[in-house]
Amino acid sequence: MDPITTNKVTGTQVIAVAGAIAYDLIATTDTYFGETPVLNCKLNTLSETFGGCAGNIAYSLAQLACQPLLLSCSGQQDQSRYLEHLRGAGITTDFNLSISGAACARASVITDPQGQQFTAFYPGPVPTVERWQAHLNQLDKQHVSVFVQAPYPTELMMCALQYFSRRASILKIWAPGQYADQLAPQEVEILLSMTDWLIGNSHEINILRNRSDLNNHNIITTNGDQPVRVDQPGQPPATFPVMPVARQLDPTGCGDALTAGIASALANKAAINSAIELGIACAAACLGEEGAQYHRLNAERDDQGGPLRLIPERKNP
Repeated sequence: MDPITTNKVTGTQVIAVAGAIAYDLIATTDTYFGETPVLNCKLNTLSETFGGCAGNIAYSLAQLACQPLLLSCSGQQDQSRYLEHLRGAGITTDFNLSISGAACARASVITDPQGQQFTAFYPGPVPTVERWQAHLNQLDKQHVSVFVQAPYPTELMMCALQYFSRRASILKIWAPGQYADQLAPQEVEILLSMTDWLIGNSHEINILRNRSDLNNHNIITTNGDQPVRVDQPGQPPATFPVMPVARQLDPTGCGDALTAGIASALANKAAINSAIELGIACAAACLGEEGAQYHRLNAERDDQGGPLRLIPERKNP
């Protein structure tokens, strides 16, 4: 793969991201998950990190010199550490809904030796559609170039995509994640009708293919360490190899980092090939760290005009 240079694909673009922020409990095990459900396993490592798909995407966008507007919801009981972390990463928390008497979302993620993961998710506080719509209306005067809908309850994904669909100039990316298998066929069709690009792993995309015709949609499919596939109507599929990573620590959040790189590039009018390559570079940086919000992306070229450099950094929550 050719080096990814940032002068062509990054810049100060306002990108709105809607979805969850969560504390992640990250663990590893020597037990192989395979195709058989595992009811018990011994954990080798255990740590708490900052996560949630929307928070992960916003983190990488900030690293890429974009201005992410994070539309999220948190619980007042334990939100302070996370919100402080976001502000420290250069992400405004002005568009976060704070819910009294509630705790933030949480995810428990266990990774086996082959990189397969088992995830249990507590969604935390979820606003009503009416409150979410009022929350979205605060963006009326914001000059958003791209909107990314991360995994979230169906009615809230519908609400946000409908809101941004009223603004024709905004490119819309939908990454349904774990909510893919909760969608009825009619819901999939409605959400796709408001989406410019669909992003998911092979499992999620296959679920959606079984519920709707995806042939007329732009689709980006990841598949672990296999090439990223791009499907566009009227064009043959294109594949892009993943970037080798010498120290593979944790796949948590790699898909979110890839989504952020793609959104950043498309916001700056890059071709889809360049967008995919930047996304792959972001995912590689994330894979080299434990947790989804601890990698560093140097979004500036050096004096010799060199490629994007991926700089690891570790911060404990």
